[in-house]
Amino acid sequence: MLEFFRTHVGGLFGIALVVLLAAAFALSFGTQSKGWGEGESIKYAAEINGVKIPEMTLRYAVNLRGGRANLSSDDPALQRMEQIALEGLIERQLLIDMAQQTGISASTQEAEERVVNDKIFLSKSIEELMQMVKNYPFLDPGTVGRILVKDGHQQRQGFKDDQGKFDLESYRKFVQFFLQVTEEVFIEQQRLELIAERMRQLIASTVRVSKEEVRDLYDRENNTAKIDYIRLMPNYFSQQLDPSPAELTAWAGTHADEVKQYYETNKFRYTNLEKQARARHILIKVDEKANDAEKGLARVKIESLLKRARAGEDFATLARENSEDPGSGKKGGDLGFNPRGKMVPEFDEVMFAATPGEISDVVETKYGFHIIRVEEFREGNITLEQATPEIADVLYRRIEGEQRAEAAAKEMLAKLKAGTKMADLLADYKEDKSSSYLTPKVRSSRPFSRSTNSIPGLGEAPDIVAAAFDLSMDKPVPDKTFAVRNDHLVMQLVERNEPSDEEFEKLKDNLSESLLAFKQGAWLRERMADFSDEILRP
Repeated sequence: MLEFFRTHVGGLFGIALVVLLAAAFALSFGTQSKGWGEGESIKYAAEINGVKIPEMTLRYAVNLRGGRANLSSDDPALQRMEQIALEGLIERQLLIDMAQQTGISASTQEAEERVVNDKIFLSKSIEELMQMVKNYPFLDPGTVGRILVKDGHQQRQGFKDDQGKFDLESYRKFVQFFLQVTEEVFIEQQRLELIAERMRQLIASTVRVSKEEVRDLYDRENNTAKIDYIRLMPNYFSQQLDPSPAELTAWAGTHADEVKQYYETNKFRYTNLEKQARARHILIKVDEKANDAEKGLARVKIESLLKRARAGEDFATLARENSEDPGSGKKGGDLGFNPRGKMVPEFDEVMFAATPGEISDVVETKYGFHIIRVEEFREGNITLEQATPEIADVLYRRIEGEQRAEAAAKEMLAKLKAGTKMADLLADYKEDKSSSYLTPKVRSSRPFSRSTNSIPGLGEAPDIVAAAFDLSMDKPVPDKTFAVRNDHLVMQLVERNEPSDEEFEKLKDNLSESLLAFKQGAWLRERMADFSDEILRP
């Protein structure tokens, strides 16, 4: 290595550096330059095909990534970096093993030349690089291919001075003090990187893309559809329900098995409870930044409701008609059972100080003005009989909401097939500002291709994708509704685009590059997996 530098660093200053470097290595490393350190107990991070990867090599890789210089030893990010670095070293060893089988090698001289020219490499796993590429979708296909095979493994490290000459001193400090290895070890690591790179290039060079594959990719990506749809959420219908205590009692009687099963499954909710309060409230919202005039109007409104409640009007009805709490308003202000600390402190204080049936004074919180009526308290172990009204309310809303959403979707589909416009299907669904995200609306997707399983705005919906491409503009409405997770959906095809020969001719070169880069990445990944299986197979 020193002889190599003599031919690349001129002048007395360069000669002096060579002499100093030689002395430094003799003093600092001595006979230890034969390896990681004689007399030390070598620990290994992994073993691949009989070749052991020392922990010192892993430390070198993490240092080269900048991990130990920037992260503390107990930082989870350092542990994650160590794992990622080890995955890169394992794949490098797999590539080196393949290279030995095919006769690919590299010399120390070649590695030295790359270092002098600021070409420093550290193998990264194909998975890491593929993820990096996904994070930068604007990259052109040619760049993606180079990243996967070579450029993604290069480190941003150089040793040139202001005049563009190789700086031995900065090189020595970086290797010895930052990487914490000897010069010989560093160059050997770079030689191994060169072998791995050549093997990657050989693997990638075997990948070919046919004209038929490119055309198939174009057809799949440019055979697109667009739909309008209405998503019916069970929670929307659940919130419209207002079962009376008598109705819930009757429902629980005919669904006793479901109630009992829920109780047994959720028994932790009813065992060893700290004190809980079940309360109703009426909320008039006030923005935290509201001025005095706005707060005054809200206070007048809540005080008027307080007078009506104390005069004997039904509290649940007042809450249902006036409360601005989207969660509890439609349920007559019922908040269910809650322990201390679940509500904001001002609310908690009044709620737990009240007696059942008592209506509080006006309570101000960051949400606005409230009036509260406590229904009951409970604590300790709650029996099935005691829990039944609460469980019945939960299950009734869940089951009935689901059934009503499904029935509404089927009714809409029938009307759509009969010729009703999709927008007109919502005539009976007034938007509720307190829960507008649940209110059924007509939504339009962006165009999606036949090759995808997801639809923008809907997510994974393979059955809807398949249905869209079975439809035509002459027959745009399917024969069924669709389930999207817990919701029900009706849809209508509004646009279909077919592939164009003329457009394909314009795009085929770019598509060919894109497909080649993708196939190279996939092939490298598969080859790594195959080779790992061969090694691990008994």
